[in-house]
Amino acid sequence: MDMLVNILMNRSIAVCLLLVGGLPSPASAQAAGAVAVETIKLDLIDPSRYQVPIVLEAARRVEIVAMSDGVVKTITTQVGANVREGQEVAKLDQADAYADLTIAQANLKQIQAEAKSESLPQVSEAKIEAAQAKVQKAQLAVDRAVLRAPFAGRVLAVMATPGQFLLKGQPLAEVADVSSLRALTPIDRPTGGAAGVAAMIGKTTKLIGEDGPIDAKIEAILPLVDMFVPLRDLHSSLSCAWVSVANGDGALEPGTRVGSLSLPDSPIALIASAALKTDDPRNPKGSVAPTVQILRNEYVVDVPVRVLGKAGPGRVQVCGAFRPADALIVYSKVPLVAGTLVRFSGSTNSGVYDARPPDPNARGASAAVSPPTTTPAGRVAPIGAPGSAVPATGATRTKAAPAAKTEGGAGNIPF
Repeated sequence: MDMLVNILMNRSIAVCLLLVGGLPSPASAQAAGAVAVETIKLDLIDPSRYQVPIVLEAARRVEIVAMSDGVVKTITTQVGANVREGQEVAKLDQADAYADLTIAQANLKQIQAEAKSESLPQVSEAKIEAAQAKVQKAQLAVDRAVLRAPFAGRVLAVMATPGQFLLKGQPLAEVADVSSLRALTPIDRPTGGAAGVAAMIGKTTKLIGEDGPIDAKIEAILPLVDMFVPLRDLHSSLSCAWVSVANGDGALEPGTRVGSLSLPDSPIALIASAALKTDDPRNPKGSVAPTVQILRNEYVVDVPVRVLGKAGPGRVQVCGAFRPADALIVYSKVPLVAGTLVRFSGSTNSGVYDARPPDPNARGASAAVSPPTTTPAGRVAPIGAPGSAVPATGATRTKAAPAAKTEGGAGNIPF
Protein backbone atom coordinates (compact mmCIF):
# COMPACT_ATOMS: atom_id res chain seq x y z
CA MET A 1 0.00 0.00 0.00
CA ASP A 2 1.17 3.52 -0.77
CA MET A 3 1.09 5.97 2.10
CA LEU A 4 2.18 9.60 2.21
CA VAL A 5 4.60 10.91 4.76
CA ASN A 6 5.35 14.39 5.97
CA ILE A 7 8.95 15.25 6.79
CA LEU A 8 9.64 17.95 9.38
CA MET A 9 12.53 18.87 11.67
CA ASN A 10 12.40 18.26 15.42
CA ARG A 11 14.97 19.11 18.07
CA SER A 12 15.08 15.77 19.81
CA ILE A 13 14.55 13.68 16.67
CA ALA A 14 16.38 14.51 13.47
CA VAL A 15 13.49 13.71 11.13
CA CYS A 16 9.82 13.18 11.97
CA LEU A 17 7.61 11.30 9.49
CA LEU A 18 3.82 11.42 9.71
CA LEU A 19 1.88 8.70 7.88
CA VAL A 20 -1.68 9.49 6.83
CA GLY A 21 -4.31 7.00 5.78
CA GLY A 22 -5.99 9.14 3.13
CA LEU A 23 -4.71 11.20 0.24
CA PRO A 24 -4.20 14.89 1.06
CA SER A 25 -5.18 17.63 -1.28
CA PRO A 26 -2.56 18.52 -3.89
CA ALA A 27 -1.98 21.90 -2.23
CA SER A 28 -1.38 20.47 1.22
CA ALA A 29 0.80 17.64 -0.15
CA GLN A 30 2.96 20.11 -2.00
CA ALA A 31 3.29 22.28 1.09
CA ALA A 32 4.25 19.32 3.24
CA GLY A 33 6.76 17.89 0.78
CA ALA A 34 5.15 14.43 0.91
CA VAL A 35 6.99 11.27 -0.15
CA ALA A 36 5.78 7.71 -0.70
CA VAL A 37 6.49 4.90 1.75
CA GLU A 38 5.22 1.34 1.43
CA THR A 39 4.93 -1.06 4.38
CA ILE A 40 3.52 -4.53 4.94
CA LYS A 41 2.79 -6.54 8.07
CA LEU A 42 5.30 -9.23 8.93
CA ASP A 43 4.03 -12.81 9.25
CA LEU A 44 6.45 -14.43 11.69
CA ILE A 45 7.31 -18.12 12.05
CA ASP A 46 8.38 -19.64 15.36
CA PRO A 47 11.99 -20.89 15.00
CA SER A 48 11.73 -23.58 17.72
CA ARG A 49 10.69 -26.27 15.20
CA TYR A 50 13.97 -25.85 13.37
CA GLN A 51 16.29 -25.93 16.39
CA VAL A 52 18.11 -29.13 15.43
CA PRO A 53 21.06 -29.73 17.80
CA ILE A 54 24.55 -29.68 16.31
CA VAL A 55 27.17 -31.09 18.66
CA LEU A 56 30.95 -31.07 18.40
CA GLU A 57 32.47 -34.51 18.81
CA ALA A 58 36.01 -35.81 18.86
CA ALA A 59 37.44 -36.54 15.43
CA ARG A 60 38.82 -39.87 16.72
CA ARG A 61 37.22 -41.80 19.55
CA VAL A 62 37.89 -45.45 20.41
CA GLU A 63 37.21 -47.94 23.17
CA ILE A 64 40.20 -49.81 24.56
CA VAL A 65 39.09 -53.43 24.94
CA ALA A 66 40.61 -56.52 26.51
CA MET A 67 42.51 -58.56 23.90
CA SER A 68 42.10 -61.77 25.92
CA ASP A 69 40.26 -63.06 28.94
CA GLY A 70 41.83 -61.92 32.17
CA VAL A 71 41.61 -60.15 35.50
CA VAL A 72 42.34 -56.42 35.70
CA LYS A 73 45.51 -56.03 37.78
CA THR A 74 46.05 -52.25 37.65
CA ILE A 75 44.52 -49.14 36.07
CA THR A 76 47.18 -46.50 35.56
CA THR A 77 45.01 -43.59 34.41
CA GLN A 78 41.77 -41.87 35.36
CA VAL A 79 38.87 -40.14 33.66
CA GLY A 80 39.81 -36.76 32.22
CA ALA A 81 43.54 -37.46 32.10
CA ASN A 82 45.53 -36.72 28.98
CA VAL A 83 47.54 -39.66 27.61
CA ARG A 84 50.33 -39.98 25.09
CA GLU A 85 50.33 -42.36 22.17
CA GLY A 86 51.33 -45.81 23.44
CA GLN A 87 50.98 -44.85 27.12
CA GLU A 88 49.82 -47.64 29.43
CA VAL A 89 46.20 -47.29 30.50
CA ALA A 90 45.64 -50.59 32.34
CA LYS A 91 47.22 -54.01 32.83
CA LEU A 92 45.69 -57.48 33.07
CA ASP A 93 47.15 -60.29 35.15
CA GLN A 94 50.09 -61.65 33.11
CA ALA A 95 50.94 -64.77 35.17
CA ASP A 96 49.53 -67.28 32.66
CA ALA A 97 51.00 -65.42 29.71
CA TYR A 98 54.45 -65.34 31.29
CA ALA A 99 54.24 -69.06 32.09
CA ASP A 100 53.38 -69.84 28.46
CA LEU A 101 56.25 -67.65 27.32
CA THR A 102 58.70 -69.47 29.62
CA ILE A 103 57.57 -72.85 28.32
CA ALA A 104 57.90 -71.72 24.71
CA GLN A 105 61.39 -70.33 25.27
CA ALA A 106 62.52 -73.55 26.97
CA ASN A 107 61.10 -75.63 24.14
CA LEU A 108 62.99 -73.52 21.63
CA LYS A 109 66.29 -74.10 23.46
CA GLN A 110 65.67 -77.83 23.55
CA ILE A 111 64.98 -78.02 19.82
CA GLN A 112 68.05 -75.93 19.04
CA ALA A 113 70.18 -78.32 21.08
CA GLU A 114 68.71 -81.39 19.39
CA ALA A 115 69.20 -79.86 15.96
CA LYS A 116 72.97 -80.04 16.36
CA SER A 117 72.86 -83.83 16.46
CA GLU A 118 70.25 -84.25 13.73
CA SER A 119 71.35 -85.80 10.46
CA LEU A 120 68.66 -83.91 8.47
CA PRO A 121 69.40 -80.16 8.65
CA GLN A 122 66.17 -79.17 6.84
CA VAL A 123 64.00 -80.96 9.40
CA SER A 124 65.91 -79.38 12.27
CA GLU A 125 65.50 -75.91 10.73
CA ALA A 126 61.74 -76.37 10.42
CA LYS A 127 61.47 -77.43 14.06
CA ILE A 128 63.43 -74.40 15.18
CA GLU A 129 61.18 -72.02 13.14
CA ALA A 130 58.05 -73.58 14.68
CA ALA A 131 59.47 -73.22 18.18
CA GLN A 132 60.42 -69.59 17.49
CA ALA A 133 56.84 -68.88 16.32
CA LYS A 134 55.49 -70.28 19.58
CA VAL A 135 57.81 -67.98 21.51
CA GLN A 136 56.58 -64.98 19.51
CA LYS A 137 52.96 -65.94 20.11
CA ALA A 138 53.55 -66.27 23.85
CA GLN A 139 55.33 -62.90 23.89
CA LEU A 140 52.38 -61.36 22.05
CA ALA A 141 50.03 -62.66 24.75
CA VAL A 142 52.21 -61.00 27.40
CA ASP A 143 52.21 -57.70 25.50
CA ARG A 144 48.44 -57.80 24.96
CA ALA A 145 47.89 -57.95 28.69
CA VAL A 146 49.06 -54.32 28.80
CA LEU A 147 46.38 -52.00 27.38
CA ARG A 148 47.79 -48.84 25.80
CA ALA A 149 46.39 -45.65 24.23
CA PRO A 150 46.35 -45.95 20.42
CA PHE A 151 46.92 -42.20 20.02
CA ALA A 152 47.37 -39.07 22.09
CA GLY A 153 44.13 -37.90 23.60
CA ARG A 154 41.93 -37.67 26.67
CA VAL A 155 40.44 -40.49 28.72
CA LEU A 156 36.67 -40.02 28.55
CA ALA A 157 35.63 -43.09 30.53
CA VAL A 158 36.97 -46.03 32.54
CA MET A 159 34.55 -48.96 32.65
CA ALA A 160 36.43 -51.45 34.84
CA THR A 161 38.11 -51.68 38.24
CA PRO A 162 41.12 -53.66 39.52
CA GLY A 163 40.17 -57.26 40.29
CA GLN A 164 37.38 -57.34 37.71
CA PHE A 165 37.37 -60.23 35.24
CA LEU A 166 37.11 -59.14 31.61
CA LEU A 167 36.18 -61.25 28.64
CA LYS A 168 38.00 -60.85 25.36
CA GLY A 169 36.56 -57.79 23.55
CA GLN A 170 35.01 -56.23 26.68
CA PRO A 171 35.72 -52.45 26.88
CA LEU A 172 37.89 -51.13 29.67
CA ALA A 173 38.37 -47.44 28.81
CA GLU A 174 37.47 -44.85 26.17
CA VAL A 175 39.97 -42.40 24.69
CA ALA A 176 39.28 -39.49 22.34
CA ASP A 177 41.52 -37.21 20.33
CA VAL A 178 40.22 -33.74 21.27
CA SER A 179 42.85 -31.81 19.32
CA SER A 180 40.43 -31.90 16.37
CA LEU A 181 36.64 -31.86 16.66
CA ARG A 182 34.00 -32.43 14.03
CA ALA A 183 30.28 -31.84 13.52
CA LEU A 184 27.54 -32.67 11.02
CA THR A 185 25.90 -29.43 9.93
CA PRO A 186 23.50 -28.27 7.20
CA ILE A 187 25.08 -26.27 4.42
CA ASP A 188 24.01 -24.64 1.17
CA ARG A 189 23.87 -27.24 -1.56
CA PRO A 190 26.80 -26.81 -3.99
CA THR A 191 26.01 -26.17 -7.62
CA GLY A 192 27.70 -27.78 -10.59
CA GLY A 193 27.31 -31.43 -9.63
CA ALA A 194 30.36 -33.47 -8.64
CA ALA A 195 32.70 -30.67 -9.67
CA GLY A 196 30.90 -28.24 -7.37
CA VAL A 197 31.11 -30.70 -4.46
CA ALA A 198 34.82 -31.26 -5.05
CA ALA A 199 35.41 -27.51 -5.16
CA MET A 200 33.86 -27.07 -1.70
CA ILE A 201 35.96 -29.73 0.01
CA GLY A 202 38.64 -28.03 2.08
CA LYS A 203 36.92 -24.66 2.15
CA THR A 204 36.12 -22.84 5.39
CA THR A 205 32.63 -22.30 6.75
CA LYS A 206 31.33 -20.85 10.01
CA LEU A 207 29.72 -22.38 13.08
CA ILE A 208 28.14 -20.29 15.83
CA GLY A 209 29.72 -20.90 19.23
CA GLU A 210 28.94 -19.55 22.67
CA ASP A 211 31.73 -16.98 22.38
CA GLY A 212 31.36 -16.13 18.71
CA PRO A 213 31.92 -17.62 15.24
CA ILE A 214 34.06 -20.74 14.88
CA ASP A 215 36.04 -21.52 11.73
CA ALA A 216 35.38 -25.01 10.41
CA LYS A 217 36.87 -26.87 7.44
CA ILE A 218 34.56 -28.81 5.13
CA GLU A 219 35.68 -32.45 5.01
CA ALA A 220 32.78 -34.16 3.17
CA ILE A 221 29.37 -33.26 1.72
CA LEU A 222 26.38 -35.61 2.00
CA PRO A 223 22.66 -35.51 1.15
CA LEU A 224 20.41 -33.98 3.80
CA VAL A 225 19.96 -36.48 6.64
CA ASP A 226 16.67 -37.16 8.44
CA MET A 227 17.44 -34.97 11.46
CA PHE A 228 17.58 -31.91 9.19
CA VAL A 229 14.49 -32.71 7.09
CA PRO A 230 12.32 -30.00 8.82
CA LEU A 231 14.66 -27.39 7.34
CA ARG A 232 13.19 -28.09 3.91
CA ASP A 233 10.23 -25.97 5.00
CA LEU A 234 12.59 -23.01 4.96
CA HIS A 235 14.44 -23.69 1.72
CA SER A 236 15.15 -26.83 -0.24
CA SER A 237 18.70 -26.09 -1.41
CA LEU A 238 20.44 -27.73 1.54
CA SER A 239 22.95 -30.53 1.98
CA CYS A 240 24.91 -31.84 4.97
CA ALA A 241 28.61 -31.46 5.58
CA TRP A 242 31.07 -33.02 7.97
CA VAL A 243 33.27 -30.17 9.14
CA SER A 244 36.37 -30.25 11.32
CA VAL A 245 37.43 -27.68 13.90
CA ALA A 246 41.04 -27.30 15.02
CA ASN A 247 41.25 -27.49 18.82
CA GLY A 248 44.94 -27.64 19.59
CA ASP A 249 44.57 -25.27 22.54
CA GLY A 250 41.71 -27.31 24.02
CA ALA A 251 39.37 -24.31 24.16
CA LEU A 252 36.43 -26.40 22.94
CA GLU A 253 35.06 -29.48 24.64
CA PRO A 254 33.49 -32.54 23.01
CA GLY A 255 29.74 -32.34 23.42
CA THR A 256 29.61 -28.56 23.01
CA ARG A 257 26.48 -27.47 21.18
CA VAL A 258 26.99 -25.07 18.29
CA GLY A 259 24.76 -23.34 15.78
CA SER A 260 24.72 -23.15 12.02
CA LEU A 261 24.12 -20.22 9.72
CA SER A 262 21.43 -22.35 8.08
CA LEU A 263 19.48 -22.79 11.36
CA PRO A 264 17.26 -19.92 12.56
CA ASP A 265 17.71 -18.74 16.14
CA SER A 266 15.08 -15.97 16.12
CA PRO A 267 11.65 -15.33 14.50
CA ILE A 268 11.55 -16.09 10.77
CA ALA A 269 10.01 -13.84 8.14
CA LEU A 270 9.51 -14.14 4.39
CA ILE A 271 10.35 -10.78 2.82
CA ALA A 272 10.90 -9.24 -0.58
CA SER A 273 14.53 -9.23 -1.67
CA ALA A 274 14.28 -5.50 -2.34
CA ALA A 275 13.68 -4.83 1.37
CA LEU A 276 17.01 -6.42 2.32
CA LYS A 277 19.84 -3.92 2.76
CA THR A 278 23.35 -5.34 2.41
CA ASP A 279 25.33 -2.14 1.79
CA ASP A 280 25.54 1.09 3.74
CA PRO A 281 26.80 4.16 1.85
CA ARG A 282 27.86 5.69 5.17
CA ASN A 283 30.28 2.84 5.74
CA PRO A 284 33.56 3.55 3.91
CA LYS A 285 34.41 -0.15 3.93
CA GLY A 286 31.30 -0.95 1.92
CA SER A 287 29.46 -4.16 2.76
CA VAL A 288 27.86 -4.53 6.19
CA ALA A 289 25.66 -7.13 7.85
CA PRO A 290 22.25 -7.50 6.14
CA THR A 291 19.50 -5.42 7.73
CA VAL A 292 15.86 -4.57 7.15
CA GLN A 293 13.93 -1.50 8.27
CA ILE A 294 10.70 -1.84 10.21
CA LEU A 295 8.17 0.40 11.93
CA ARG A 296 7.98 -0.38 15.65
CA ASN A 297 5.88 1.78 17.97
CA GLU A 298 5.89 4.56 15.37
CA TYR A 299 9.69 4.58 14.99
CA VAL A 300 11.98 3.34 12.24
CA VAL A 301 14.23 0.54 13.49
CA ASP A 302 17.14 -1.15 11.70
CA VAL A 303 16.99 -4.89 12.46
CA PRO A 304 20.08 -7.00 11.63
CA VAL A 305 19.00 -10.28 10.00
CA ARG A 306 20.51 -13.54 8.89
CA VAL A 307 19.57 -14.72 5.40
CA LEU A 308 18.44 -18.36 5.54
CA GLY A 309 17.93 -18.85 1.83
CA LYS A 310 15.92 -17.95 -1.24
CA ALA A 311 12.23 -18.81 -1.25
CA GLY A 312 11.44 -18.07 -4.89
CA PRO A 313 11.95 -15.22 -7.35
CA GLY A 314 12.36 -11.95 -5.48
CA ARG A 315 11.81 -13.45 -2.02
CA VAL A 316 14.15 -14.52 0.77
CA GLN A 317 13.71 -15.96 4.23
CA VAL A 318 15.45 -14.18 7.06
CA CYS A 319 15.54 -14.42 10.83
CA GLY A 320 16.03 -11.55 13.22
CA ALA A 321 14.81 -9.90 16.41
CA PHE A 322 11.32 -9.23 15.08
CA ARG A 323 8.18 -8.58 17.13
CA PRO A 324 4.59 -9.51 16.23
CA ALA A 325 3.49 -5.88 15.72
CA ASP A 326 6.38 -4.94 13.41
CA ALA A 327 5.65 -3.62 9.90
CA LEU A 328 8.28 -4.07 7.21
CA ILE A 329 9.27 -1.00 5.20
CA VAL A 330 9.34 -2.32 1.64
CA TYR A 331 9.91 0.97 -0.17
CA SER A 332 10.73 4.58 0.69
CA LYS A 333 11.32 7.41 -1.76
CA VAL A 334 13.82 8.98 0.62
CA PRO A 335 16.33 7.20 2.90
CA LEU A 336 14.98 6.63 6.41
CA VAL A 337 17.26 6.92 9.41
CA ALA A 338 16.86 4.64 12.42
CA GLY A 339 15.03 6.52 15.17
CA THR A 340 12.83 8.47 12.77
CA LEU A 341 9.37 9.06 14.27
CA VAL A 342 6.44 7.93 12.14
CA ARG A 343 3.07 9.03 13.49
CA PHE A 344 -0.27 8.08 11.98
CA SER A 345 -2.72 10.96 11.45
CA GLY A 346 -5.83 11.12 13.65
CA SER A 347 -8.02 11.89 10.63
CA THR A 348 -7.99 9.85 7.46
CA ASN A 349 -10.37 11.97 5.37
CA SER A 350 -9.43 15.55 6.14
CA GLY A 351 -6.32 15.53 3.98
CA VAL A 352 -4.60 17.81 6.51
CA TYR A 353 -1.27 16.91 8.09
CA ASP A 354 -1.04 17.07 11.88
CA ALA A 355 2.63 17.96 12.12
CA ARG A 356 2.71 18.55 15.87
CA PRO A 357 5.11 16.31 17.83
CA PRO A 358 3.58 14.25 20.65
CA ASP A 359 3.20 16.15 23.96
CA PRO A 360 3.75 13.81 26.95
CA ASN A 361 2.17 16.41 29.30
CA ALA A 362 -1.06 16.80 27.35
CA ARG A 363 -4.24 15.70 29.13
CA GLY A 364 -7.25 14.26 27.41
CA ALA A 365 -10.80 15.66 27.60
CA SER A 366 -13.69 13.91 29.38
CA ALA A 367 -15.96 11.98 27.09
CA ALA A 368 -19.53 13.46 27.23
CA VAL A 369 -21.59 10.33 26.64
CA SER A 370 -25.29 10.46 27.66
CA PRO A 371 -27.13 7.24 28.55
CA PRO A 372 -30.20 6.30 26.48
CA THR A 373 -33.44 8.04 27.64
CA THR A 374 -35.78 5.20 26.69
CA THR A 375 -35.75 1.49 27.38
CA PRO A 376 -36.33 -0.90 24.52
CA ALA A 377 -39.73 -2.63 24.65
CA GLY A 378 -39.84 -5.93 26.51
CA ARG A 379 -36.71 -5.19 28.58
CA VAL A 380 -36.94 -3.99 32.19
CA ALA A 381 -33.85 -3.16 34.24
CA PRO A 382 -33.82 -5.16 37.52
CA ILE A 383 -32.75 -2.09 39.47
CA GLY A 384 -35.02 0.64 40.86
CA ALA A 385 -34.54 4.37 40.94
CA PRO A 386 -31.18 5.86 42.01
CA GLY A 387 -30.69 5.68 45.77
CA SER A 388 -32.85 2.60 46.21
CA ALA A 389 -32.42 -1.15 45.83
CA VAL A 390 -35.87 -2.26 44.76
CA PRO A 391 -35.83 -5.85 43.43
CA ALA A 392 -37.62 -6.67 40.20
CA THR A 393 -40.44 -8.36 42.19
CA GLY A 394 -41.53 -5.05 43.69
CA ALA A 395 -40.51 -5.88 47.28
CA THR A 396 -39.10 -3.01 49.31
CA ARG A 397 -36.17 -2.92 51.61
CA THR A 398 -35.98 -0.85 54.79
CA LYS A 399 -33.12 1.59 54.82
CA ALA A 400 -30.79 1.02 57.78
CA ALA A 401 -30.53 3.79 60.38
CA PRO A 402 -27.19 5.54 60.76
CA ALA A 403 -24.92 4.04 63.39
CA ALA A 404 -24.79 5.90 66.70
CA LYS A 405 -21.48 7.56 67.43
CA THR A 406 -19.62 6.59 70.58
CA GLU A 407 -17.93 8.99 72.87
CA GLY A 408 -14.61 8.46 71.14
CA GLY A 409 -16.11 9.29 67.77
CA ALA A 410 -16.09 5.71 66.40
CA GLY A 411 -19.23 4.30 64.84
CA ASN A 412 -20.98 1.02 65.59
CA ILE A 413 -21.45 -1.35 62.72
CA PRO A 414 -25.23 -2.13 62.42
CA PHE A 415 -25.36 -5.93 62.03
